[in-house]
Amino acid sequence: MEKIIITATAESIEQVKELLEAGVDRIYVGEKHYGLRLPHTFSYDDLRQIADLVHEAGREIVVAVNALMHQDMMDNIKPFLDFLAEIKTDYITVGDAGVFYVVNRDKYPFKTIYDASTMVTSSRQINFWGQKAGASEAVLAREVPSAELFAMQDILEIPAEVLVYGASVIHHSKRPLLQNYYNFTHIDDEKTISIGIEAARLLSRVDVGQTVVCRDRAVIAVEGIEGTDETLKRAGQYSDKDNILIKMSRPQQDMRVDVPVIGLNTIETAIKNGFKGIVAQAKKMIFLNQKECIELANKNNIFIVGKKI
Repeated sequence: MEKIIITATAESIEQVKELLEAGVDRIYVGEKHYGLRLPHTFSYDDLRQIADLVHEAGREIVVAVNALMHQDMMDNIKPFLDFLAEIKTDYITVGDAGVFYVVNRDKYPFKTIYDASTMVTSSRQINFWGQKAGASEAVLAREVPSAELFAMQDILEIPAEVLVYGASVIHHSKRPLLQNYYNFTHIDDEKTISIGIEAARLLSRVDVGQTVVCRDRAVIAVEGIEGTDETLKRAGQYSDKDNILIKMSRPQQDMRVDVPVIGLNTIETAIKNGFKGIVAQAKKMIFLNQKECIELANKNNIFIVGKKI
């Protein structure tokens, strides 16, 4: 490629005409199912009209086929690719290996541009898709620094495209990442609590203490003669975040005169020493200043749970 090729996206057919008059080399458009990172999506009739306008002007049309392909999308992609061939699409952008496979297998006439957004960061990767999948060009990730861009140009075997103006993409995914992370951490907390309860139960049988501190499925502190608050402080010396307090009564405890207690002092000590939660044995504990404790815990993102043990 001996000259810089300017590609521009369009938000309307009228804008397509204006861009062609301005001298843009390629018009980049797409529809709603198979295209990502577009300012506007067009109907099939609009795409046909745009293709005619672009070709009449002696320019090229690029259509986005760069979506994250789920199985149902791959099952129905051939009619769309047939349509793109019918309107004489010059290039399609592709980020999925399955689309490359179908395009090469069925010998579609348009050329392919490798476009996997944030994943396209090295010359070796671009050359791989050029050699193995037949990509004629590639779109570099927006995050690649200029120094690497300049160093890359002598190593690339196919032309690369860089964004010089417009909205920049950080990440796109249909996967529920935040929900999955929450589910993972929630499961991990439940496992940690189960381990802490079992440790507290074993300790209480030998009358060692009532409190165990856990984190990440491990016991990091057990209560001795010093009491609960000092145990929390000692745990904070080993771990300054995500600690969970497990507190239960001893089997031989005389509930008439010696009842375990949780109160404001417990919550305040937990806050100062990196605790994320407190688990107490239900119906075997006195919860002092309950309203104030809950307000303080909520303010500091600490959960309080009563469990029947």
